[in-house]
Amino acid sequence: MPRADVGRHCVYECSRGLGVPQRSEVSRLLHQVDKDLNDYAQEISSLESQLVFLRLQQERLQAHKITLSSLLSPIHHLPNEILLRIFLFACRENDLLAFQPPASSIAGVCHRWRELAMSCPALWSSFRVWLGGAKSQDSALATRLELFLKRSRDQPLTLHIECPDSGHPLLTKLVQHSGSWRHLTFGRYAIEAEVLGALPSLESLSWDTDSDESIKFELIPPLPNKLRRISTRSRLPNVTDLNSPPPVNQVTSLTFSPGHRDLFKPLLWFPNLQHLALGHCSFPYLSLGDHSPRLVPITSLQIEDRSKLNSLTWTQATLVMLEAAMDLLMAPNLSSLVVNNDNQKDPDSFSHIQTFIERSGCVLTVLELRGLAISDTCVVDLLRCLHSLAQLTLEDSTVGIASFKPPISKKLIDSLHTCRSSPLKLTLHPIIPRLRSLAFRAQSRNFNAFSFIDMVSSRWIPDLKYAEETGISCLRSIELHLCEPVNEEDYSRLWHLENSGMRVVVKGKDT
Repeated sequence: MPRADVGRHCVYECSRGLGVPQRSEVSRLLHQVDKDLNDYAQEISSLESQLVFLRLQQERLQAHKITLSSLLSPIHHLPNEILLRIFLFACRENDLLAFQPPASSIAGVCHRWRELAMSCPALWSSFRVWLGGAKSQDSALATRLELFLKRSRDQPLTLHIECPDSGHPLLTKLVQHSGSWRHLTFGRYAIEAEVLGALPSLESLSWDTDSDESIKFELIPPLPNKLRRISTRSRLPNVTDLNSPPPVNQVTSLTFSPGHRDLFKPLLWFPNLQHLALGHCSFPYLSLGDHSPRLVPITSLQIEDRSKLNSLTWTQATLVMLEAAMDLLMAPNLSSLVVNNDNQKDPDSFSHIQTFIERSGCVLTVLELRGLAISDTCVVDLLRCLHSLAQLTLEDSTVGIASFKPPISKKLIDSLHTCRSSPLKLTLHPIIPRLRSLAFRAQSRNFNAFSFIDMVSSRWIPDLKYAEETGISCLRSIELHLCEPVNEEDYSRLWHLENSGMRVVVKGKDT
């Protein structure tokens, strides 16, 4: 209870006469007021202290709620097998120069993740090492390398090695585990075969560098070996430079850039080749008459030509990689053809593809044409012959040619309609009736969404019996990438197909 009377009558009584008694009473009242003010100050301070405590408790309770809520997160209900697949995807290549490689980061999240990471040697079996940095880095690198080698246990290793110094002590330590190397990639510096020794478990060998020098077959273990894949952006050795064939009889996948002298002659070393990928190469003043078509057993062919020709002009480069492959190879078993050619400015080059398919007599099920300067008429003429094609990817060229229109046009789209004719397809008979996956990347403006949706709808035949009667497969996946913003309402009909089971991806600029 307050000591002082704060009513107005008290002040009024004291003010009626300020004699000695009244002054004493006023002093007493002031003393009581001071005590009351002090009590109020202490009470306020106590309440403010309690308020701070309560707010802190509230904040802690909110954080505790978030922690408890996180326990209900779907990721905590994922089976260990699925979670490990996600971890393996994140740890495809651990950079040991990083302060916290992905595998180490995963192991530091929580007890469950650490237990899973420690129980899975595959998470620690793929890593990249740079053995040529500052000495201050070597100590930390040696610790991480020892940790990854220990935790990978007997798991086959996938290595990406950058090592300008073949005598580096950490390379010596790695070589001690060379019997477990399954996939090996060299960076800018290749290591001599005598340093690495035997590689009995090696299945994949890659050179991740552009070089005028040919790759060194000395690194490949003698037959019998497990090597199945060779990949390089450089050329293979010249046939005449080797006294005996290299031990590559069992290689099924090859990526390389043909050399000027031999072109595709080295392919005779690979009798069991299934996948062939050709890198960029150009040959000025080279005559096709100097080379004859070569029969190859491949089922998949990929042609990459995305680099620049530097000082060479297109009139000087009388034979480029695309034309060379199409004119000098025959592949009767081919089922997949992928052409990535951002530099192609000559529309006539497309005729080489048609000639190659006709000469090979192959049955294509996958066709991807990216960046070719071709007309919609040429594309339709080609597709008309591909009755078994199930997957088609077409990308407009980004190279501007004043007198040339991109192939992804309304006329092309109308030609893919299953029950209508078009200016490029005069009959009602559908082309590529087995199509199940379609992807377009268009560069033209004002894309005709209505024609595209109408064409896609004509190929949505989920009734298997009806699809069998018509001879037209049900289109199950579409992708459309545009260079302009997408109006969602224009494609609302596609979302109904997506809800019914079709995979639909429509992306525009900035999406």
